[in-house]
Amino acid sequence: MAQESVDSALRENAHAEQMASQFLLGTSLFHMGQLNASWEQIEQAVQAEGGPAHPALALLAGPDLGVFRCSYLSHLHCLFGNPSEAHAMSDESIVRAREVSHPFTLGIALNYAAMLNVYRGEGSLALTRADEASEICWKYGFAYYQAMADILAGWAIGIEGDTASGLARLRHGLEALKALRAELRLPFYHALLAEICGLAGRTGEALANIATGFAFLNKNDETWSVPELHRIHGDVLLQCGDATRARASFRRAVDLARRSGARLFEVRAEARLNELATHEIGEPNPTER
Repeated sequence: MAQESVDSALRENAHAEQMASQFLLGTSLFHMGQLNASWEQIEQAVQAEGGPAHPALALLAGPDLGVFRCSYLSHLHCLFGNPSEAHAMSDESIVRAREVSHPFTLGIALNYAAMLNVYRGEGSLALTRADEASEICWKYGFAYYQAMADILAGWAIGIEGDTASGLARLRHGLEALKALRAELRLPFYHALLAEICGLAGRTGEALANIATGFAFLNKNDETWSVPELHRIHGDVLLQCGDATRARASFRRAVDLARRSGARLFEVRAEARLNELATHEIGEPNPTER
């Protein structure tokens, strides 16, 4: 539908509709795991910026769509393996949102900045931004973004060492999201929950959440985070002592990340394979014990 809208806008030389359509097409492509095509569409929407926002996008993102675009482009930079550019663009989105002084826009910017920190494994910074987003969303009743903030904050609390509190908040956010019948990013969110379950030693729950993540991935074809699902699956399998299946999961993560262009996920999974190989080389031969 977004592609049809882009084509229509180009035929009719409708600037606002073109910008709106390219942004929506780009975000759809992102979640389908077509990262390079997503970048092309969202970047073109930025270049086409000017004049009033399309009404549909004003409802989606508030008065300044540029904040939302900066947020998505920061995520793409991060996944492509450009951390400096990603952080700079994420910071820009927050500065711009504060200048606009519109709570919905700021809630979006903070949530997406927190998610960028989650990608990078930056627990403390993710928690700071997610907590601020949560306060804004609670105050103004932004239920969807409140749930998103709680999920990200829960992961951050867990990754920083308090797995019990982290799991409680993460689960609360997931339940709130599902109560809204919202399914975007559920494969990724269940991967985050699995990661914290693994850190808490709850490997059975971790594996169950990995399975749930794959189920939502298959249902909605939202493939962008599938390398992380496989990587976290491998981590949990290692905790269970199954190095053979863990290695297979890490290799799938590398392959799928390479196909999509998600260099961040590729490097992370490759590091797991290297760590596993180093550990196995260091293991004594059973016949020599």
